[in-house]
Amino acid sequence: MYRETSFRPGAFSDADLTAYAEALGRPNALTGGVNYYRANVFRSLFGRKKSQPGATRGKVNVPTLFIYGELDMAIRPSTVRGVNRFVDGPYRELRIPDSGHWVQNEAVAEVNDAVMKFLAEDFEGVA
Repeated sequence: MYRETSFRPGAFSDADLTAYAEALGRPNALTGGVNYYRANVFRSLFGRKKSQPGATRGKVNVPTLFIYGELDMAIRPSTVRGVNRFVDGPYRELRIPDSGHWVQNEAVAEVNDAVMKFLAEDFEGVA
């Protein structure tokens, strides 16, 4: 699946796939990921869920770096347009045009460079 849905040849080595298979084969390894999709599918099909007691509402107020591949089958540029309106903290977005869902594997240099620059920024005074 990883290789079939990747846009950059060589994004996944045999060693990568072996490590993923081992990790995904562990008990409960997929629970968190599956629950994330369950929550979002429910929300998109039936509207917003009512807030749970103690849940906070509002904007993200920490420095945020959003990286995605423009060829992603799940995250399209049109679906994330304006996502910065949900962030009060410093916000940066990196769109990688020739990358898909596995952007961290397909665009290793671009992603690592962006993360290192983001982490090196001075966010003094940011709550």
